[in-house]
Amino acid sequence: MSDAAYSLALLNAIAGLATRLSVDGVAIYRLRYDYPAFGSWELVAGRRKARVRITWDGQDGHLRAEAGSVDAAGAIAAARPVADRDYSRRRTEHAEILNFAYATIRQHTAAA
Repeated sequence: MSDAAYSLALLNAIAGLATRLSVDGVAIYRLRYDYPAFGSWELVAGRRKARVRITWDGQDGHLRAEAGSVDAAGAIAAARPVADRDYSRRRTEHAEILNFAYATIRQHTAAA
């Protein structure tokens, strides 16, 4: 897959995630994408008082999630690990990774 096609596929998949989350009143507050770093990305999503940070390490094929309340500056305060997935042993599509991210975000922002 070309660089352009890979980037487009990922960004379209993230737009789809944002659409799914918006139905539940969940927003994406930050997105950082770094194609030269093996397609790594980080996004922060949630509600006004609860956020989840999802980090994809493209080199290691590892997904991590942290959740916590939001402090006065808008940062995740006392973030705690809530999910850790290793995808390094198999090829994984954007949809699978983002479906797991969606479920994690919903689970940890539902009560906020």
